[in-house]
Amino acid sequence: MPILERSLLSRILLYVCVLLTMPAYVTAEVTLTRTTSPSFGIILSGNSGREFVLNTDGSIGGSSAADYVSGATAGVFSVVDTASPNTLAILVDRISATGGLTVVEALCSYNGALQQACDGSGISVNSIANTTLRVGLHVITTTAHGGGDTASVSMDVSVAYL
Repeated sequence: MPILERSLLSRILLYVCVLLTMPAYVTAEVTLTRTTSPSFGIILSGNSGREFVLNTDGSIGGSSAADYVSGATAGVFSVVDTASPNTLAILVDRISATGGLTVVEALCSYNGALQQACDGSGISVNSIANTTLRVGLHVITTTAHGGGDTASVSMDVSVAYL
């Protein structure tokens, strides 16, 4: 085989080897599916300025926890991460409340870890392919609440790769 043909064949084989060893680029995605929305259930707040904390385990705390009646549930999201293990930042923002509540902070627990504030600065966690994100809320009442009053909180929950 002439040298020119061997040289060309060598280059072709080199290109094929380079192409075969290049990393594949895969689009990673995190999907959140809400199972349960956070709810304080029934509370009797009395005067305004009462503080309630809906913990990520569904319990009620805070200085006014004695006014809790029943039915509290933490928010629960199913998390599917196609590229674990990566580091994730979990953010809860665009929080708005109606019915006489002010939200102090949102609380998050990823994969059963201790709850932390997820107030826009993010929680950095190592991702897991399939797990649960639980969301709680720390609120202060701005009006007196009696039996039959309703209040609600809406928020955006987002996850980003770091």
